Amino acid sequence: MAPVPGPRHHRFAIACLCALLTACTSAATRAGSLVICADLTDAELTHASFEHDAAGGLTQFDIVTPDALWPAPGQRETPRFSAGQSDVSPNLVAHPDVRVDTIAGHDGALRVIDFASRTADALPLDDLRGSLMLHEAFHDQHAIGSLYITASGHRASITPVLCRRFVPAAQ
Repeated sequence: MAPVPGPRHHRFAIACLCALLTACTSAATRAGSLVICADLTDAELTHASFEHDAAGGLTQFDIVTPDALWPAPGQRETPRFSAGQSDVSPNLVAHPDVRVDTIAGHDGALRVIDFASRTADALPLDDLRGSLMLHEAFHDQHAIGSLYITASGHRASITPVLCRRFVPAAQ
């Protein structure tokens, strides 16, 4: 007859499960992630996306600006845009005319991405500036936030967004 698992076996099983979950979580964190933030009232309207590397550094950040078009070399003509144009900005982190700062919360997680053009006429949106703020920690890969964007000659907009985090599978 096989021994009946007792409290010691349960503690061992729980300890193994915790170790496995910790290993999987830390592997996913090391891999970096992609976050896409969409309008809370219409999930089809993406307003921002960003990627960060394993160390937590921001490597990609772009915004969608329905009021202005950005140059998009190689972009084919679509029903919405002429060839070479898009409402999606280029990577603002890599853009030499844009300052991008990040702020982490007390837990070390990214909470704010603040951005601004370095000179008033450096971008298609003159004097572009704004912030993406995550108002809560990610729960089940989702977090509520808001995106503030303004530029000369454009109304300031504050959009409530639902941000979804995509973590690559550990390899």
